Amino acid sequence: MRVAVRAELVAAVTAVAVASALVGYPDPPRAATVAAEQAAGRPPLAALVGRPTVAVAAGAGPYVLGWSLSPRRPGRVQVKLTVVGAQPGDGLRDAAFTAHRTDGTTPVRAGLRPCGFGCFTGTATLTSAGRWTMTVSVRGNRGPATGTRSLSLPAPDGRADFARMLTAMGRLHSLRMDETLRGSTTGPAVLTHYRFAAPDAMAYSIAGGGSAVLIGPDSYHRDGPAARWQHDRGGFPFGWPTAFYRSEFQPAAAIRVLRADSKAVELGFVRPDITAWFTLDLDPHTFVLRAMHMRAEGHLMDDTVTATNQPISIRPPIGSGL
Repeated sequence: MRVAVRAELVAAVTAVAVASALVGYPDPPRAATVAAEQAAGRPPLAALVGRPTVAVAAGAGPYVLGWSLSPRRPGRVQVKLTVVGAQPGDGLRDAAFTAHRTDGTTPVRAGLRPCGFGCFTGTATLTSAGRWTMTVSVRGNRGPATGTRSLSLPAPDGRADFARMLTAMGRLHSLRMDETLRGSTTGPAVLTHYRFAAPDAMAYSIAGGGSAVLIGPDSYHRDGPAARWQHDRGGFPFGWPTAFYRSEFQPAAAIRVLRADSKAVELGFVRPDITAWFTLDLDPHTFVLRAMHMRAEGHLMDDTVTATNQPISIRPPIGSGL
C-alpha cells in the first residue's frame, strides 16, 4: 500500500492519508505492525520512556542509526545504538562510538557490544560539559555505516519548551512549508510544497507529481499536473492547527534541549510507537517551528517552514466540479 508521508504521523486526520497517497515511500510501522512488535517484544525505543536519556539519529546509507546516552550529562554514560533497516543477512559488527568537544578535547572512543538484532551497547566517559560532536559506526555486509550529530551536555529536560512550541503553533493562522523526503541517504528526493490555513484547509503539490487540497470534510486530489481532479467528501474532517502538531509529534519521549542560544532552540525526542527520532528547530523568541527533521525506517524527512501568518487562500481547485 502506498500511503502518505505525513498521514502516519497525523493519524487522527485520516483525510491526509487519502490525499497523500502519491508519495510512495513506506511509512514508519503502521498500527498493525506496531502491535505485532509489541506482541513479540518491546519496540526498540520503548526503554527510553521515563529514563534520563538523550537520543538522536542520523541516516546512513540503507540504515537509520539512532543512539542514546544515559544519563544525559557528562561523566560515565551508557551508549545504546539501534540500527533501523537492518536485514538478517547484513552481519552487523564492529560497532563503535566516538565523541569530541568542539574545543579540541581529546576524542573519546568506545567499542559497542551486541545486545540483540540491530542493537549495540557500551559505556563511555565524557569528561566535561559543553558542545560534543558524536559519531556512531557499524560495519556490515552492505558496507560501513556512519552517523554524526552534535549536542550539548548536559541536555536539559525539554518538556516545557515542547509545550511552548505546541501553544505557539496552535495560534498560527497560516503556514507554508517545503519538505524533502528520501527513503535512504542515497535515494532520490521527493520535494513537496505545503500550504496550511486555519481552521480547516491544507494544499500540497509534489514536484513532478500529484497534488491535493483538503478543506474540512472535502478532499480533492490528482495524480499529476495533467490529470483530472477527483473529489471525495465525507471523510474525517481536516483541521489545522488545532491538535495537528500534538497528533504529529506525540506520544513523544526523551524530550531534551540539544541546543539553546540566541539563534535557535533545538529539541530532540523520539516516538517509540513508530520507532522515529525527531529534531525540531524553534525560533528562540516565539517558539514557532522553523524546521523539523525526522529519521525512521524509509523516512528521512526534512521540513522547512518558509512563511507563517501570511495571507493564504485555499479553495476547491478549478476543474474539480465545484
